[in-house]
Amino acid sequence: GRKPGSKNKKNKYSASKNISVVILIILSILTAVLIYGKSGYIGEHLGPVLGGIIGWIEFIIPIGIFVIAIAVACDKRDFVSTKLFELAVFLVCISAIFSVYQISQGTLELENGISENIKISYELGTKNIGGGVLGTMIAVPLTNMLGIAGAVIVCIGISLALLVFMLGIPVSEMIENYLDNLKDRKQERRKNRT
Repeated sequence: GRKPGSKNKKNKYSASKNISVVILIILSILTAVLIYGKSGYIGEHLGPVLGGIIGWIEFIIPIGIFVIAIAVACDKRDFVSTKLFELAVFLVCISAIFSVYQISQGTLELENGISENIKISYELGTKNIGGGVLGTMIAVPLTNMLGIAGAVIVCIGISLALLVFMLGIPVSEMIENYLDNLKDRKQERRKNRT
């Protein structure tokens, strides 16, 4: 039989998950209104500050929060804080890619030192150019250690891995199914030839 209280625990879990999803959707809509519409005092000032911190990636925040809400609603587990952390790291990696691009274009120079590049990247970020301060803080050391191509590869790799975790994409199953389909088509062609 069923343990006493297990249904109660499930209902509490379900209610908590529902509240989390609703809060995330409301937060997504609110950030969209503030960032895209620049409404009110907060909206007018949030855009340039967020832009300075993470560059034009600020425009992805409302979409990312909405995607996290959907992922939490569809997931059996309720790890909102983990998913939000993954989203934050994902956005920083994307910001770093845009900062690496700024380095490759000469807008940010490795010889300037990190503090000068942070000032430049903040100024560019307020104009929605580049990856902002956080992107630059990641991009400069990565580019120094790995070069431009290596820094981009690492950032893209981490971003893709985080996307897989955030959305629960079964990559190995997808590859396995694709290879099985190829094998089946190959056998079908051999069968049709004979």
